[in-house]
Amino acid sequence: IDDHIDNEPGLKRNRKLLESIPGIGPVLSRELTYLFTAKKFNKAKEAAAYCGLIPRHNESGKLKGRTSISKLGPARIRCK
Repeated sequence: IDDHIDNEPGLKRNRKLLESIPGIGPVLSRELTYLFTAKKFNKAKEAAAYCGLIPRHNESGKLKGRTSISKLGPARIRCK
């Protein structure tokens, strides 16, 4: 996958941009480059929602107001 990304100028540019974000290294940038090539998102919020990284409010029972991430998207991205 790394060789394919390095041979495609557009993918290589996107990967370089992703790696400029603090906390995103070579492994995560590889996954995100592959994901963003397969799926087209119009906004960053859409990509975050797909990956399951958006906050979800828990309002049941006595833990009102407590939030966690939704965890609805691919687990391999959240693990990395």
